[in-house]
Amino acid sequence: MAFDLFLDPPTFELPFVKAMQGFRWGHLPQRVAYAVAVEEQYLRFHLLILERARFTEAGKIDTKPWAKPLDFTIRAGSVKAAVLVAASIAEAVLRAVAEGRGYDLPKHEHRRTMGKVLGAWQENDESPKAEVSGLWPVLQDLHSIRNNVHLFKAADDPSASFEAMLAREEKLIPNLIPTIDVLASIKP
Repeated sequence: MAFDLFLDPPTFELPFVKAMQGFRWGHLPQRVAYAVAVEEQYLRFHLLILERARFTEAGKIDTKPWAKPLDFTIRAGSVKAAVLVAASIAEAVLRAVAEGRGYDLPKHEHRRTMGKVLGAWQENDESPKAEVSGLWPVLQDLHSIRNNVHLFKAADDPSASFEAMLAREEKLIPNLIPTIDVLASIKP
């Protein structure tokens, strides 16, 4: 399958990592702030590509209209990749803040999975803490999709299919940056 890929419009503007690290994520431990800033910059780039990528049959560059958006499995993979990056950011931020606040997390760091981190953000009745209650449905979706990074397991899960991912795109993609914006406002 050969095709030509275009970005329309081709000009991008992204925030600088150091600026995000210091101003947006400066309340997190420095090493976490840097990692989150790098991933957020990439997420923003990735989302712009997903939004702007257009293709045409290879060699048909002069044939208009060539502006067909990515579709099917390529688009689903791109959506999934964006969600995985956003889930990693959410996990890191929520974990850093939870650790800073002394929330109940597993003693051993390797057991502080996204599920355990989300559990630390729940009240005794399992409802989400007030600061994340508005984000809870999105955080649950991010966690669910992140679990599908294990492809052997995902191969038998209909919710991991490319059709299912595309069906969720309209709900997920517009919520990624707003979710991260709220997470940036939560302090240890």
